[in-house]
Amino acid sequence: MAKKYIVNEGGILGFKNPDEKISPEEFELIKTEIDKLVAKQTIEQKLKNKLTSLKYKMEDYLEKNNPKNVVEIGQFIEELLKMIEIKSKDFAEFIEISKYDLSKIINSKKKLNNNLAIKLGYLSSIKPDLWIDIQNKNELLMLKKEDSNKYEKYRIENLLAKNSNIKML
Repeated sequence: MAKKYIVNEGGILGFKNPDEKISPEEFELIKTEIDKLVAKQTIEQKLKNKLTSLKYKMEDYLEKNNPKNVVEIGQFIEELLKMIEIKSKDFAEFIEISKYDLSKIINSKKKLNNNLAIKLGYLSSIKPDLWIDIQNKNELLMLKKEDSNKYEKYRIENLLAKNSNIKML
């Protein structure tokens, strides 16, 4: 029985049954159709797609509980700069910070502040919370990695054992 192809609203060729496997030839056909659609996109649409991709990459990283590699917020900023094809000096000037401060943030020598996160949010359509959440996640990962035993003494049992006046509800 021949496979039944469909074309969805976006013009992407697919199958009626999503569980069907596709052959290399069918994959190439789909790829060709996607390439045609991409070629028709405006520069603004292409940029929006790239920014959406960056957002998903950031969200995926944030969702990982124990990533093998820490991805610093500066790496995401660098990726943003490449996407919009702007020099860091010009970007720093646009967002009204010094090029030295931007360099420090990109190189993990300085923290991203809320003000800059809001600017990045407006610029990239990526919520400021996401920028800050990634930075916070990385800080916690580094603290846990540096000296996990350092915080063992802060367990509730230790507090209760030390101070018998405290009672559990």
